[in-house]
Amino acid sequence: MEKNNPAILEIIAKYKQNLQTHGLQDELYKWELLAKYRGRPNVDAPDFGKEIAELDFKNLTYGIASAVLKRLAKQRPEPLRQAIKDLYDESRPLNE
Repeated sequence: MEKNNPAILEIIAKYKQNLQTHGLQDELYKWELLAKYRGRPNVDAPDFGKEIAELDFKNLTYGIASAVLKRLAKQRPEPLRQAIKDLYDESRPLNE
């Protein structure tokens, strides 16, 4: 990730400003989900479809995105597993 990308730095600054203004109360569930699902999805899980099905994204993704991800995990787990591995590969630019 480009750590000095002006657009990303602006988003981070606005997020921090929002937290200072409104506090953490409305954001707490996000941190609880991060703690609960830390390290997941496990791309090496033997049953990758089950691994994805067990995740609860709450409102962190667009509703249909969760349903599509879970359907892909059920119908095409190996291509999805590889796509997620590629996404998590920080040695490659995100735009790839």
